[in-house]
Amino acid sequence: MSDWESILSPRSSQLFDPDESRLEVIQQTFDGTSHGKIYSFKNTERLANWSAVDISSTMITTCGQLQEHHKNTKSSTTYIYIIRQAHTWGHMKITKELACMLLSLYDVCHRFWECISCFGYRENDDDNVWEGIHTAVRERDSNDGIATDYELCYLFRYMTENGRATGSPWSLRQSAVYQSFELNDEKEIWILI
Repeated sequence: MSDWESILSPRSSQLFDPDESRLEVIQQTFDGTSHGKIYSFKNTERLANWSAVDISSTMITTCGQLQEHHKNTKSSTTYIYIIRQAHTWGHMKITKELACMLLSLYDVCHRFWECISCFGYRENDDDNVWEGIHTAVRERDSNDGIATDYELCYLFRYMTENGRATGSPWSLRQSAVYQSFELNDEKEIWILI
């Protein structure tokens, strides 16, 4: 059992769709000359050279498709994985198995659990959720020596008009964001819920 499987299993029936996975992936490949090297908008020369070469989108529905996709990830690319819900209080449209694989393949920090745990099926609004931001810097061995990865995750909540004729005209909405940037490979991983 993977770390993520043991973390997610106790609440899997509340969090995940038992039958259907729809993991949307947006992939953006850059020219490789300046992506990841823009540290300040004062450097307009670098900003002007920052251009996307290719943008594509795909839907992953099985663990096999995710493994194949991960095997083909490349440098100077941004990968955005989007996990949706049918409605705010519903299951995430991903199975536990596919979620565990996604989080394990990219070695997502376990602090992202605090964000994930705020989603899934429920019968009333829960105001006792974690809000904040977690950051981490990790070093790992790579072909070029030591590689540095930067991670951050956060949950943000906001009120929006719901358009209902009865009850409160306002609803609480939330989104969870995970981002990892591999400095040596210039690869970004985003997970959005």
